[in-house]
Amino acid sequence: MNITLLVNRDLPSCLALNYILPFLSSHRVFVFFSSRVGRENKAISASMKQLQFFEQELFNDFIFPLLDSDKSRSRKSSLQSFSGLSMYCVTAPKELNDINGRGIEALASTEPDLVVSIRYGVILQQEAINIPRFGVLNLHSGDLPKYRGVMASFRALLAGDSELKATLHYIDDNGIDSGTIISKSTLTVDKKKSYLWHVLSIYELGSRLVLDIVKQINLGEKIKSGVSSEELGVSRYYSFPLSEDIEKFEKLGFSLVQPEDVFPFVKKFMDE
Repeated sequence: MNITLLVNRDLPSCLALNYILPFLSSHRVFVFFSSRVGRENKAISASMKQLQFFEQELFNDFIFPLLDSDKSRSRKSSLQSFSGLSMYCVTAPKELNDINGRGIEALASTEPDLVVSIRYGVILQQEAINIPRFGVLNLHSGDLPKYRGVMASFRALLAGDSELKATLHYIDDNGIDSGTIISKSTLTVDKKKSYLWHVLSIYELGSRLVLDIVKQINLGEKIKSGVSSEELGVSRYYSFPLSEDIEKFEKLGFSLVQPEDVFPFVKKFMDE
């Protein structure tokens, strides 16, 4: 099959690609990434800025350029940068933010049988959704339909949930996280760990859901799916947390990010 993955240019997306791409060697794979999720917000809290640094800037501006400058070393690393992941793709991963405009030609040129979205920062419109014959899948880092929108794991932790879920669902239209649900994975909350640790962990589990569905489609099996998020009823869309949300979160004993949760991944990118 031709499989096109739409991701965001951040650490969780890069890790998800590392978990998925090595197992798609029998397929023709293309990767496009968005530069960010939603509109740029310069008036964010210090905690959110720190999260942004560890999710994006540390790796995109420092670790990945350093890694990419030494190709012989990077190929031996346990984890690959976006550039290093080119070994699994027909072409090198490319930035694509205008996917509903002129950029739709780039998507169509990959002739995708299946499109998989993971943290992609642009809401797909119907013209793009209609391109792949097996549809568009989205891996969402939250329990749908309960937690729609961004930073779903944050909302679950803030609500006191003992388990987090990743949800794999179809993107049927331009509604946000409202398509037909296929499967879910579950992660037990560790109150000693940060929000980012939980996000990185849930995407590792969720990546297995993607691989399972790719295997089923490739074997010609019918995908068993449930009802849509809208049909399930209880649903709320969440945007980025406000300062008061983060304050409540921290009073519960959580933090958005802890450097020690990220350093093991730095080592895996840099070492064999």
